[in-house]
Amino acid sequence: MVTAGFLPQEYDRLFDLPAQGYYAVVLGAAGYRAADDPYAPLPKGCCPLEVVVEVCSRFPIDPVRHRLS
Repeated sequence: MVTAGFLPQEYDRLFDLPAQGYYAVVLGAAGYRAADDPYAPLPKGCCPLEVVVEVCSRFPIDPVRHRLS
């Protein structure tokens, strides 16, 4: 039994993505840090898009137009 992690099939099922022509492939967290988060004052680390994302597509991504920020 899996208790944690990204289960793309479950997201596909939950949101009926295949019927809309989509499939879950990436999961990202968004939100605010807790007030008592000891890492909150530390600077955030950023990597270039090319390091973080491998694009497997016949449509190239323009890194200027598609910023991850």
